Amino acid sequence: MPGRQLPAQLAADCVVHSRDLATAIGTDPGLDEQLIELSHDFYVPLMQKDAIYAYAWFKPPASPLPEGATALERLLHLLGR
Repeated sequence: MPGRQLPAQLAADCVVHSRDLATAIGTDPGLDEQLIELSHDFYVPLMQKDAIYAYAWFKPPASPLPEGATALERLLHLLGR
């Protein structure tokens, strides 16, 4: 991965894990919409390479994305959450 992509990867990881932790303790993660979009945009090209799912780093989506999904819902769907 080129070094210029590392900040986006780190931000995306923080967004996803912040949401996971907030969900686990029953609180609102209070995530910034721009960070959610950045995270989604970072992961989309990676997920189009089926190897990401083949290595079991992420589960493929179990169901179709609901119409009108929020940015966070689109990101979580992409990551199989």
